[in-house]
Amino acid sequence: MASGKAVVKGVLSGDTILLQGSAPASGGPPPEKQLTLSSLMAPRLGRKDAKDEPFAWPAREFLRKKLVGKLVTFRVDYVIAPREYGSVYLGEENVACSIVAEGLAKVKQGRAGQGQSPAYEELVRLEQLAQQDNKGVWNKDPGVSATTIRDVIYSGTEEFNANDLVENSKKGGRPHPVPAIIEQVRDGSTLRVLLLPTMHNALLYLSGVQAPGFKKPDTPEGQEIAQPFAREAKHFVESRLLHRDVQVLLEGVDKNQHNVYGTIVHPQGNISVELVKAGLAKVVDWSARFTPVADQLRAAQRHAQRERAKLWHDFQPQEIVGTKEFNARVLEIFSGDQIAVLDHTGSTRRVFLASVRAPKMGNARKAERDQPWSWESKEFIRKKIAGKKVKVVIEYVKTPQPGQTIAEGRSAQMEFASIFVDRNNIGEQLIAAGLAEVARHRAEEPRSEWYEALLAAEKQAQSSKKGLHSDREPPVHHFNDLMGQNQAKAKQFEPYLKRERQNAAVVEYVFIGNRMKVRIPKESCMISFILAGIRCPAPSRPGQPGDKYGDDALNLTKEFALQQDVEVEVDTVDKGGNFIGTMMTSRGNLAVLLLEAGLASTIGFSADQSRFSSELYAAEGRAKRARLGIWENYDEAAEKAMREMSISQEKQEEVMNFTITEIVDGGHFFCHVQGDSGIQNIDNKMRAFSMNAEQASHLKEPIKKGTLCAAKFTADDNWYRAKVDSQVGDGEYKVLFIDYGNSDVVNSQRLRQLDPTILSATAQARECKLAYVKVPSLNDEFGEDAAVMFHQLAWGKNLVAKVVGRDATGVLSCVLFDADNSGESINQQMVQRGLGRVDKRAPSSDSLVASLRADEEVAKRDRAFVWSYGDISDEEDEEFSKDSRRKDRRNR
Repeated sequence: MASGKAVVKGVLSGDTILLQGSAPASGGPPPEKQLTLSSLMAPRLGRKDAKDEPFAWPAREFLRKKLVGKLVTFRVDYVIAPREYGSVYLGEENVACSIVAEGLAKVKQGRAGQGQSPAYEELVRLEQLAQQDNKGVWNKDPGVSATTIRDVIYSGTEEFNANDLVENSKKGGRPHPVPAIIEQVRDGSTLRVLLLPTMHNALLYLSGVQAPGFKKPDTPEGQEIAQPFAREAKHFVESRLLHRDVQVLLEGVDKNQHNVYGTIVHPQGNISVELVKAGLAKVVDWSARFTPVADQLRAAQRHAQRERAKLWHDFQPQEIVGTKEFNARVLEIFSGDQIAVLDHTGSTRRVFLASVRAPKMGNARKAERDQPWSWESKEFIRKKIAGKKVKVVIEYVKTPQPGQTIAEGRSAQMEFASIFVDRNNIGEQLIAAGLAEVARHRAEEPRSEWYEALLAAEKQAQSSKKGLHSDREPPVHHFNDLMGQNQAKAKQFEPYLKRERQNAAVVEYVFIGNRMKVRIPKESCMISFILAGIRCPAPSRPGQPGDKYGDDALNLTKEFALQQDVEVEVDTVDKGGNFIGTMMTSRGNLAVLLLEAGLASTIGFSADQSRFSSELYAAEGRAKRARLGIWENYDEAAEKAMREMSISQEKQEEVMNFTITEIVDGGHFFCHVQGDSGIQNIDNKMRAFSMNAEQASHLKEPIKKGTLCAAKFTADDNWYRAKVDSQVGDGEYKVLFIDYGNSDVVNSQRLRQLDPTILSATAQARECKLAYVKVPSLNDEFGEDAAVMFHQLAWGKNLVAKVVGRDATGVLSCVLFDADNSGESINQQMVQRGLGRVDKRAPSSDSLVASLRADEEVAKRDRAFVWSYGDISDEEDEEFSKDSRRKDRRNR
């Protein structure tokens, strides 16, 4: 390249330029030539250890502004190794003549045989004119010369303060463009800039990007080693920016407070974005936080990856196998960034939040403690999505690192996804709350599509000093773990959990369909909780098969309750320290849900004691009729035969002595078991309570149905245990006295809270009905006659009762006898008088039933009371039965 046309790539001084030729057909950077103007000598620019010569800076600037980026014609006039000297023309203009005419360079007399400029005589003439006019270096005024000497502050010196430089460039707290000249391009992402007008010579690292660089040689005489595409990246930036006027945004400094990071603003665009888009640099997350165009950088990188440009020539995009987006239900939360979902195919999948890193939960088996804020992180996610339907977007997958174990049944691939509920990105919300950080990825690693939003959320949390970014100590959580404790230890907490009927709780773990580990936040305890009244089949265990439908029961409980907010009602504590009671989920009573699905069966004695016994039995009945789950082979006829046999056995075995305490109607009553000291103990406790009843706490209104408390009976102004049945007016409540069976309507001022140890005792009034006999209720015709007759036969009498059954609500079916009169049963006497009808469902094999039917025929013939209008048809009989039950419930 001895002569020809070239583009001026840079101006090194007032007499030396850098020329760039055309790019070779084989590719790569174009040839370059450093050329010094023939027969000229311009003042020397200063360095870190030396000042500028007078007019050196004006000379360089004159030439830079005239030539940089322009197409010129050049010719090499002579060579004095290692330099080449030549003539440069901008159009018809001889550049050497122009700078000499301005007095910014001197004509140099060449030595013999060294050569000189073809325009030497013209240069001498122009120099003489400049001398006459006192131009430039020929100005005799020392003050003028001094003004042309820069006071440059170089990076790496004591005067240079990177942090102050960045802060002083800001306006309104944001980086403001600073005029600058690009003095050197060290590599594609590292440049030396001269900031104007302060003359700070700074080494600038482009925010958010890193281009391949050059490795220093091992020996002083060795050549530097270029990383792949380093020369192309350097040329890319040099050809566009070297010695150009630009605007620089000074955005940050590194942790050592020495290196400045920023973005170069040029009318033609952002060099960082273009460099990445061309595949000549990669995005660096840690410094990308400085720049507001991080999203543009990552978009440019995705483009380069798709095009397999330069650095990405062997890039293989990750392919997601299967459906990338799907709806799912959250089953379990393991930590703030790891959950399990039930996908659209019914499969359970463990997914990690993409580009989110939450504090790790501890591992008790490995004696690992929770990291600070890990509990809050997990709890935040739990409250947001536990048990809910979410949208899952799989973003990328990873293979576990060597040595990292994978639990049995889990995929060998780790799936990373963004989780959305109501269009909100849960990962972004978690980071915004300061309970997780954005994962920093290497440039070649995949990341979340919403990475910029995650970074913005993190920046907001940092500025607000939330969670992980706060100065305060992380919270400490202590829970009394009653799991595996004995009954005595668990009993200590029983009164507190019975104090309020419904306790807010969270299901932490499910062992089996009806047994869970439950956290009670208010009491700061963990308990083993068993659903009262039901039994579930056992689920499978690793290496051990379970019962049929055991896994289904386990999964249903997980779906409806695991890690969700529930309410538990504690009935009692068993010998193993397990709390037994009822759990209410967002779907309803969990025991009922299991029974309805055919994934549980009732336990008679336990279900009978539950206040939800009727719902339990009804749910089981529906599952049986539908032959669901464990009832797939259900035989109704066989069960009926077994039930009749059981009733027959109970009739022979269960005989009690009763005293009636309340008569509801002619066939419905409450009584005490004679010889039972329980009622006396309760009465003694209530008398002791009465002495300080006015100091006892009032119940908070509105009072819920089913609340157990103390109530002051209107008839005698004494306090008794009661259960709220309903609200009948403003501050007025109907209550049932559970130890006597009678009811009253009282003002809320006559209700008080009772000590849980008194409330926990079993209700002493037994609710009973006459067995095999249907008696009209008080609201039916002849109902009052039936009640009067039953009162005459039973009230105040010493009664013997044969208990022949118990219905779904726990009401006893009895055959009553007057112990002082060895004659017929009261059941028979009610039928004989026409005040009761034989239940058509009564077992015909029972001898008592046969006798009752015979007495019923006599009453029919005599048209006594209920038979006054003749025999009742089957349809009328059924309607009568339903109507009686409805009225009966209203009366109670």
